[in-house]
Amino acid sequence: MNWNALTDGHTKYVYFFEGGDEWLFDLDNDPYEVTNLASIQTDDSEELLMWRARMVSQFEEEERGSVWVLNGNLQTMEASYCSKTKFGPNYPCYNSSNPTQQCDIS
Repeated sequence: MNWNALTDGHTKYVYFFEGGDEWLFDLDNDPYEVTNLASIQTDDSEELLMWRARMVSQFEEEERGSVWVLNGNLQTMEASYCSKTKFGPNYPCYNSSNPTQQCDIS
């Protein structure tokens, strides 16, 4: 599972690359991150749109490429994608059909 998160100290946004799930937490009122606000907001809510745009900007600054952002939109990973791509020298990649088996991506 690959996720990326951003926070401003008051809100935390988490984006899951595999599947595209999003989590959004109000850290001031929910410091233990119990209530996922993204699950109760519409996809076009102002707050989710703002945090998605921030994640897009972060990925573009890091020059992650079209695997992560395409035409200003966050991308998702196919279940078998990590076996075809090496994200970095220390990136753990596991076989989606057997989560205990690490992929050979050399």
